[in-house]
Amino acid sequence: MTTRRLGILAVLAVVCVVFGGLPAAAHEERETFFPEPPGEVPTYRVKVRTPFLVVCKEDSAERIAELRGRARGLNQRLLAQCGYEHIQAAVDAVTQPNTTIYVLPGVYREEPSRVPPSPECAPLADDELTYAQQVECPHLQNLVAVFGDEDPTDDDHACNNELCGLQIEGTGATPGDVVVDGGFDETRDWDKHIGIRADRADGFYVRNLTVQRFGDNAVYVIETDGFVIDRVVGRWNGRYGFLTFTVDHGLYTDCEAYGNGDSGLYPGSAADHHGERFA
Repeated sequence: MTTRRLGILAVLAVVCVVFGGLPAAAHEERETFFPEPPGEVPTYRVKVRTPFLVVCKEDSAERIAELRGRARGLNQRLLAQCGYEHIQAAVDAVTQPNTTIYVLPGVYREEPSRVPPSPECAPLADDELTYAQQVECPHLQNLVAVFGDEDPTDDDHACNNELCGLQIEGTGATPGDVVVDGGFDETRDWDKHIGIRADRADGFYVRNLTVQRFGDNAVYVIETDGFVIDRVVGRWNGRYGFLTFTVDHGLYTDCEAYGNGDSGLYPGSAADHHGERFA
């Protein structure tokens, strides 16, 4: 399924019906809270500008050599500034809001995210985790995790740390040049439930990469005010390509989803503030 400029502002529930997704009540998740207004759809940061971090693989240089034109020149410049082998390591290194993480061509399996869970986290593997539990056990279910609420114990449910406004962008010529891959464990079960999770991460922007082979969803955005999923491929996942839930001011654009166990797109429960305003 391919979408062209599928805007999601206050009509997520309607769009969900159009695309055949399950009703929001059928989605199993922790108790969640709608974002409070005001908010806005984040703007794509076109030019390379600070603050930014660069992620690459050992074979990125070889892959870049196969590119042509502007994509090749951009990647060669960024390769010289590569400081991280894993996307999560770059996420954890962010120190300022509105940072961009450039992900150079390669396959990202995020091996550090796959280590066995701690004795405290392991018993929660099949539970619906609270936000605080997600933060405490970030890779129990998620390969790459972005958490924007500084204090999991407070009641504001707001994005208020350095990960607000984060942009994760693959720098290949096509989304297939940068692949975030889940796969299976030694028992042939899904290794991770979620590929990229943005949780209370207002202003989140993910662009130009492929996320594949996860037990539930390729990209999952929850309790977030302002997000864009742009030129992303979500394929071969157990449930949904892209799931967004209790969100506002979001946009799916030029995405592709296929080979998923349920729907390619699940624009879930949207903030009800707009309906109340116009009632």
